[in-house]
Amino acid sequence: MRSFGRLAVAVALVAAVLPAAPRAQSRQAADLYQQARAREAALRTELGSASATTTPSDLLARMRTLARTYEDLWRLFPTSPYSDDALWYGAMLAGDAFSHSGDAADRTRALKMLQALTTNFPTSSLLKHVAPQVEKLEAAQPTRPAETPARVGVSPQAPTSAASQTSAALPASVASSVRTAPAAPTYATLTGIRREVLADVVQGYELAQFSPWELGLIIEVDGIPDPAVWYWDHLDVQTQPDAAVNDIVGVEVAVKDPDTVAAVWNKLLDLEPGGTRRVNLGERYVSFVAGEGKPKMTSITLRLAHDQRRAAESLLGLQVNYV
Repeated sequence: MRSFGRLAVAVALVAAVLPAAPRAQSRQAADLYQQARAREAALRTELGSASATTTPSDLLARMRTLARTYEDLWRLFPTSPYSDDALWYGAMLAGDAFSHSGDAADRTRALKMLQALTTNFPTSSLLKHVAPQVEKLEAAQPTRPAETPARVGVSPQAPTSAASQTSAALPASVASSVRTAPAAPTYATLTGIRREVLADVVQGYELAQFSPWELGLIIEVDGIPDPAVWYWDHLDVQTQPDAAVNDIVGVEVAVKDPDTVAAVWNKLLDLEPGGTRRVNLGERYVSFVAGEGKPKMTSITLRLAHDQRRAAESLLGLQVNYV
């Protein structure tokens, strides 16, 4: 794990810091969108010079990564004027990847992004182009089935056998930290961790993302050589002087097996196990509680700015605490 350089943990939170900074977000969306378009232009130049019959695997991987980047732009900035364009270009890139690979997963991603464009942007000028693309994709037959994501086992039946499975499923730096799976109670439901290594996903850095379905939230490990520099540092983010909240302190997530999930988080991130369901991430934390069904964030703790006081409240079923 230490060979990744600085460890950055990205927690996907369905909560907004109030009040939002729309102008700063708009600048970020524009900056990231333009970067993606520039990367696509360079990638398509390389594709144009590649063989007409075969596409190098590294180019296919970059096409898929960039398609996901466009999709992430929409998820990060759903109200941005760039988001419908991001979905369109992402779908086109995924569709082109399908044309080159015949992989059903590429076609599925393209169709999902076109559906998201239709559902979320009913007034977009791009909608008139969607139907022909959907018809074209649905008429094409895959030559390869969708691949099953790599998994590393944390089996309740054999709680100490995970180490033998890690080398093929995880980067070596992460695999070295997952030596044995924690002993799971009889009601354990965590049977694996889906993970995806994304090469050149952001400005040439390699990222590893771990599935929220097994871990409650997305874990992202970023390979950054210089611990003093992060790839978002160049963004000119202006904080609003009258913002009510200036930080996220912690979140609570309901999962079926909180003890095992917390233990696996500590193993994956090379953290000292605290013997509790709470994972300490520097000055912030993620804690897990027992719940049924899909993982669900149940509460969030926000830090108030300017020594304010504010009573806890419930927003759309989410308990919001202030400190």
